[in-house]
Amino acid sequence: MSKKKDTVGIHFQMDKITSDTLEREAEKNGRTKRQEAAIRLRDHVARYRSTYVEK
Repeated sequence: MSKKKDTVGIHFQMDKITSDTLEREAEKNGRTKRQEAAIRLRDHVARYRSTYVEK
């Protein structure tokens, strides 16, 4: 029996400015670009969850 994962993967495209910013900030913070993006997305969702509309 396999263990249920606590995370999910997503794939999306972003503009070059955002990508470059993530790379720069990831390097400053000692993280990978993927880690930096995940942390920032999690933070954004937590801050703005009141805009979420449940269907």
